Amino acid sequence: MLRRALVTGGAGFIGSHVVAELHAKGVDVTVIDDLSRGRIENLPYGTLIHPIDIGSPAAATIVADGEFDTIFHLAAQVDLRASVDDSIPTPA
Repeated sequence: MLRRALVTGGAGFIGSHVVAELHAKGVDVTVIDDLSRGRIENLPYGTLIHPIDIGSPAAATIVADGEFDTIFHLAAQVDLRASVDDSIPTPA
């Protein structure tokens, strides 16, 4: 049975719909969203949100300590140019 879920990008368009459906099913939902595109207003009242980047050490701690039954990873960079400009080089 699904009790606890984490939704990354949960304040965005798709993520907020996933969060709402999980809430409707009685699931305890935690959201990680840096709010660069998503909006708190998209979330059901009372949703626990951490307004941080998914690549941050704080996000790693939330994932490690959260005892989640499942994680919906919906956070994404929609601007391809920003992803290319801010990429991490692969070691040779």
